[in-house]
Amino acid sequence: MAINQAVILAGGLGKRLRPITNKIPKPLVDVCGKPFLQHIIEQLKNNKLKEIIILAGYKSNLIIDFVKKLKVSKIKIKVLDQPINFNTGARLLKALPLLNKNFLLLYGDNYCGIDIKKMIKRYNKQTKPLQLLAYEDLFNFSKPNLEIDKDSNIIFYDKERKKKNLKHVDVGYMCVDKIIFKNIFFSENLSFSKDILPNLTQFKKVSAYKTFNQYCSVGNLKRLSHARKMLKKKKFIFLDRDGVLNKKPKKGYYVSNTNQIVWKVGSLNALKILKKNGFKTIIVSNQAGIGRGIVSKKMVSKINIKMSDQAKKAGGSIDHIYICPHHWEDNCFCRKPMPGLFLFAQKKLALDFSKIFYIGDQKSDMDVAEKLDIEYVNIEVNESLNKKIIKLIRQYD
Repeated sequence: MAINQAVILAGGLGKRLRPITNKIPKPLVDVCGKPFLQHIIEQLKNNKLKEIIILAGYKSNLIIDFVKKLKVSKIKIKVLDQPINFNTGARLLKALPLLNKNFLLLYGDNYCGIDIKKMIKRYNKQTKPLQLLAYEDLFNFSKPNLEIDKDSNIIFYDKERKKKNLKHVDVGYMCVDKIIFKNIFFSENLSFSKDILPNLTQFKKVSAYKTFNQYCSVGNLKRLSHARKMLKKKKFIFLDRDGVLNKKPKKGYYVSNTNQIVWKVGSLNALKILKKNGFKTIIVSNQAGIGRGIVSKKMVSKINIKMSDQAKKAGGSIDHIYICPHHWEDNCFCRKPMPGLFLFAQKKLALDFSKIFYIGDQKSDMDVAEKLDIEYVNIEVNESLNKKIIKLIRQYD
């Protein structure tokens, strides 16, 4: 079942974002030089959606004017001007005649840089009429409201967000079959998240598409600040260390002192090219030699500092370094292919994984990139990083 239509709920009063929303509706608040809603529209266009229907209410005339002035091609946008007092469920019921059998549903105040095509593909392989995006919240970014079983079925939707020990958050990106609205009676106060979703969950009709990619929101002033940090135009690239920047020792051995640093041909120049083009580099490296007692954590730090100094002298830079010091038998969360190192970087730097590349040389690198939906590039043993970097920069631009 192809999904090429998106529906955006954009009718709320935005009370928690006052005084900004005294003048404009929440989806039009400025985030990095453009209305927040525009970030969502551009994402939908980039994922090849063909039609967007915006369900507006509060100050809908401003959303209508925004869409009229917005210059986008290959995607049709329509704004439905609905009563201000309609809740989200009421808005959807009134819009049903215009909705395809299957459509993508989004909240107009949330953004998550996922691969929507991949999410739709997963929806087409399962049998539930609704699949929602579930963010695994490891750093208490939000109040989790989903309980998910081992088969990715949502077995409890906490509309009050009071239940303890939940791990996942409903981000507000959903693949929907219109059949879910059958036998639902209209009420102006009908809420999609508080009335319809919990009921669907109770009858086992909702599945989860899990993501580690942090989302942002303009739900209140604190979240608006985070959204502006996350969606700010910035360039980052993840790099493995041993085997990508420097020559990797034989299996079971490690770079154990600063004299053993041997840069791969082209690596220093690649770092120079990255810096010249405005990229910040993030090193993510397994260093099991620490956990095995072969090299000290202090020595690994000295090696990283020396590599950073050498990169700087060559005109490049190593900007951030994250290492896993554990033995592979420790089953830690930070040793690749587990995602910990990337998630620590994501939290500190407010990263959107969909806008970042990762260059590695091992299957564990490829596996963690796939887990996080980060675009992965593999580098061979004798391959120069130079050519890879030049190609990626062209792709990024």
